[in-house]
Amino acid sequence: MSEPGPRSNARMLNDVSKSYDKSLWSGDQGMWTVYEIVRRPVAKVASEGAALDLISKLERADKATS
Repeated sequence: MSEPGPRSNARMLNDVSKSYDKSLWSGDQGMWTVYEIVRRPVAKVASEGAALDLISKLERADKATS
């Protein structure tokens, strides 16, 4: 039997958490870069294997559009 596909809902998609970080890179003339890190759930899947498969597909889709 195959695993069910990814699931998502509006409540889950609206569950966003943000944090911030900074880095000082060599070659940036002493300027600091500040990052906003956004964590937002995108789907629920039935197993770790299915999660890894979905992540792989999302990463490929992201590379194809950039």
